[in-house]
Amino acid sequence: MSESNGSRRTRRGTHRRRSASAVLAAVGGLLAASAAVAPAAHAGTDVPFDTRFDQHCLTVNGVPTDEITVNVENLGPGQGLTSTGLVIAYSTVTPGNVVDHTDNSWLAFDASRQTATATFALPNPSAADTLKLQVTGFWSSPTTPQSAVTIPAPVVNCGTATAGNPNVFSASNWSFSTASATATCGARYVWSRTGGFRRLPWETITVQVGPDNKNMWGADFAGMPVWVDYWTDGGTVGYTQGATGTSDVNGNATLSFTATPTAGTEFDLMVNSRNTGGNTFAQHLWAPSCS
Repeated sequence: MSESNGSRRTRRGTHRRRSASAVLAAVGGLLAASAAVAPAAHAGTDVPFDTRFDQHCLTVNGVPTDEITVNVENLGPGQGLTSTGLVIAYSTVTPGNVVDHTDNSWLAFDASRQTATATFALPNPSAADTLKLQVTGFWSSPTTPQSAVTIPAPVVNCGTATAGNPNVFSASNWSFSTASATATCGARYVWSRTGGFRRLPWETITVQVGPDNKNMWGADFAGMPVWVDYWTDGGTVGYTQGATGTSDVNGNATLSFTATPTAGTEFDLMVNSRNTGGNTFAQHLWAPSCS
């Protein structure tokens, strides 16, 4: 079963609490000077990280919700920089109304994966809203921002989406690889003296991942690590580690893990392949949760 937010933050590293609005206000000049576009994939020329995100419509407790998933790769070590943390924040903007969302600050990079993943739930979004995603990096000082990127995009009008349908708007293309997922549902029964048999559901998720053979080829991934992490939908910080493996000589891998499903939700999957150059190529997938 997915871990609590608290345990996720502990696994991810120290989660220092600070208002994202305060931090973003302090770096306003830097954000204004930054180009309001996403950095080129793995270029590492504008900022020492590579930011990808998408939006996913779903229904949470009967409310149409825009789930925004952000994946950031740490390119700093290749430039001799050691990160002290990230602020991943977002604002929804309509004419005359800017709302800063402050519940996701000081996200640490996963030391082994060299990435950070966060998901924000935006309840009942308006079709008129504009999303402004801001990612700020702190590399040698926990108080002085050194890198920032601002990405504007329209908010998905989830109020018109079919509940549970993964209508995805991708503000920046995910990295060059292909991935797909299937789910197998089952249950086991445990005898309880007080309540008879107790049903314990399980779900096995299998992920196939490989190169797209257009931009990246099998040799680019051969023998390199590949992994999948997961969380349940609805907005959260962090993830549960699912499975790890190694790409074969053709850059393909099959990963499988078993989790406890939650009725009425689905699993978010972040599938990552590392290439021989040391960069990580991520794909965001969804798998239905067994009822």
